[in-house]
Amino acid sequence: MSSENNNQKISINALLEKFPNRFFLSSALSKRARQIAEGEKVLIDIEDDGYVDPIFIAIKEFEAGFISASLMEAVDDEVELLEKLDKSLDEKLEDKEEKESGSKTKEKESKRSKSKSL
Repeated sequence: MSSENNNQKISINALLEKFPNRFFLSSALSKRARQIAEGEKVLIDIEDDGYVDPIFIAIKEFEAGFISASLMEAVDDEVELLEKLDKSLDEKLEDKEEKESGSKTKEKESKRSKSKSL
């Protein structure tokens, strides 16, 4: 491959068929390009006769099938878990507030009864 081939214009239409939407494709490509820019091993053969754009390399890796990406269903499970935790914490805070307000009311009542008895 020459440097012209390494930096040629490419079409991402074929990749769009493999991903649910453009945002997901963009996110996956940028993550891989960032890894490459930070020194990760390149999985495709390129001629190293100058600068090769990490985005170009990431696209070529996805096209060649060396890299794949998928949405994790675990995210939904984590969101559900966080919602349950949030609800549980809210309930605990409400219980604590009720106990505190109940104890304050009892304190006031006991002070009133003490002052009446004096």
